[in-house]
Amino acid sequence: MSALDAGDNLEKAMGKVNLLLTTIEMIIAETALLISAREKIVFTKVLAGERELPFTTFAKNLFKAGKRFHLITTNYDRLIEFATESAEIGVDSCFFGYLHGRSDSKRSAGAHRELYYSGNKPQSRNLSCLCVHKPHGSLDWFEVGEKIVRCPVETGRAPIIISPGADKYHKSFQIAFDEQRSAGNRAASNANRLLFIGYGFNDDHLEQYLCPSLKVTKPTVIITQTLSENALKVIKNLSVNRNSLSPTDHGAGEGK
Repeated sequence: MSALDAGDNLEKAMGKVNLLLTTIEMIIAETALLISAREKIVFTKVLAGERELPFTTFAKNLFKAGKRFHLITTNYDRLIEFATESAEIGVDSCFFGYLHGRSDSKRSAGAHRELYYSGNKPQSRNLSCLCVHKPHGSLDWFEVGEKIVRCPVETGRAPIIISPGADKYHKSFQIAFDEQRSAGNRAASNANRLLFIGYGFNDDHLEQYLCPSLKVTKPTVIITQTLSENALKVIKNLSVNRNSLSPTDHGAGEGK
């Protein structure tokens, strides 16, 4: 509490506390219960035709500019995936399989390609697809043996997610998290331009790659209700022409 009272954000304050493993497990379990309950309400309304998610509208317009985009999110929920599929656009989560999905980036990417013939020769091409990278885990990831399995069914088990805290960095280097982070890093490196939605630039864990020292060297758009102090530093440090900032194909963004 003293760190929060001193002005630290939750991420920074939790990083100063060495929590017991049992405490971390309780935080993860309660966090998952809270978020999944809210998520279920949204799913129900969308499926009943009572609501369309804003990201669904956004995705419909975004994919007029290209076939494949990358999105990095530290969120645990599946609203981005749900909203994208509601727009009839595929989602590549780097997992292959539905009820017992396993981490397999090649097979996951292959599921979003189609075969066609050019003359007598078979060819393949990309289908519209949002590649979602979740370096902090997801509500549908579970540990089975020594593997991470993706399962959309409520199992009563705590999911594999990274909670804020001093132990966060150690956990983030587990294979599943490392693969997701590395894939997101590659996407950011190859991106022509970047779009940040609702992100406050308060996560050193990700910014050390996306924008070291809060410096972005690519055309960038930041969309948020309120600019944080770190977001203002990013804008000040931008080394590109501010008149040319707009999203384009092969973009990589991050929501939080």
